[in-house]
Amino acid sequence: MNTLKEFLLPVSGLALGIHQFEYHFDEKFLTFFEESPKINEGEFDFNVTFEKQSSMFIFDILLNGKVNSNCDRCTADIKLPVQTEQQFIVKLKADEESHDETGEVIYVSPTIEKFDLSKLLYESICLSIPLIKTYNCENETPSPCDMDVLNKLNSNEESPSDEKSVWADLTEIKNKLKNT
Repeated sequence: MNTLKEFLLPVSGLALGIHQFEYHFDEKFLTFFEESPKINEGEFDFNVTFEKQSSMFIFDILLNGKVNSNCDRCTADIKLPVQTEQQFIVKLKADEESHDETGEVIYVSPTIEKFDLSKLLYESICLSIPLIKTYNCENETPSPCDMDVLNKLNSNEESPSDEKSVWADLTEIKNKLKNT
């Protein structure tokens, strides 16, 4: 991955205490992360609170944005709203071989001059995407819903006689197989 200069925090030059950073970016940012082609379009706003302590850094990341996706209900292209709050802890430790890599804590050298924040921001986007990609889009004008698909789904839900005939057909097939 290429390093994104605007996301390199000059941690060695910052005083101990709390610092605020704000970022806004779109799909150009996502092109730097080729490992996940499923997230290739979107628009994101980040508010990052960075607390520098003598032995660690704490990043509180607040994300608001939209990811281009397909609706799991009607298959239409949608701009799925995403929002999350994540906290990342970065500990300063000289002996890199004795690190307990649990995934909850990131370890870096105490002599680090710049910290690459882009990976944490990207991870926040990935963690914000829900497994089921739907949202209350009825209030949007125009609604992105594919009404043909929704009408078809609703028409299938309202005809229980079709369901009974399917089960009757399966029972008939089952009986034929028993008799052979």
